[in-house]
Amino acid sequence: MAAATALEVTLVQPRSWSPDGEANFADVARLLRSLPPNERVPAVVVLPELIGSSMPRDDYADAVGEVARRLGRWVVGGSHHWVTPTTTRNAGVVADPAGQVVATYEKQNPYGSERADGVSEGDGPAVFDAGGVSVAAVICADFWHSECIHALDPHPDVIAVSSFSISRGRAPGAAKELWRHLAVTRAWEHGVHVGISDWSAASVYGDLHATGLAASVSPAPARPDGFVTALGNRRLRTVCVDIERLRTFRADQHGNGMFPTRAERLRAQQR
Repeated sequence: MAAATALEVTLVQPRSWSPDGEANFADVARLLRSLPPNERVPAVVVLPELIGSSMPRDDYADAVGEVARRLGRWVVGGSHHWVTPTTTRNAGVVADPAGQVVATYEKQNPYGSERADGVSEGDGPAVFDAGGVSVAAVICADFWHSECIHALDPHPDVIAVSSFSISRGRAPGAAKELWRHLAVTRAWEHGVHVGISDWSAASVYGDLHATGLAASVSPAPARPDGFVTALGNRRLRTVCVDIERLRTFRADQHGNGMFPTRAERLRAQQR
């Protein structure tokens, strides 16, 4: 497939999470009604972590596929707790514009109450091709583990993060700042654009509140203050990522010794 020059990325930040996964999908469907038909460039929608709550696997995958078919876009389907007779994993699927599942991914690093609840370690993020753009689907805490990104092959152009960014304090300011710094670091460290979908600060999981940190992050913004574009109180935001400019930036910095490929890192380890 020919290399795309741009990718449209839509991020969402629903107001409140429900343990009813079908209700969450219905709420997000209402948010996404305002999206115009996609006809110009490849487009991806990123849903937040645990949008599917504990929906059965087939029902969850069908719900993600329906969103993708209706919008005519690739959809990174957030996640659900996938319960089998032997294990529970925090897992998600990616659907293409026809609604077909084209990739699966799992949370490799369960966090917080998930550990006490017996959620098992999953296989980690996955990379899929969205019209010539490599996109990595990553679930929340895995974004904090750089080795999860280093292990990806091929190297992504865009990292789509599905998050439920809980905070132990009711005031989420410190957690938001940590996420902002982390996102800029990951974007620069890997030479990628980062898109994070999250739940708003009104959402509660157990007795913990979300921080509401949905944002678009560039490693090479056109303005010095343009590294992070947060959704703030908005529920929906679409950005057009200049993939051609991003790849030019990455190639230039690779010549300076930055952004080694996975093969280059493996060769260095073998010396």
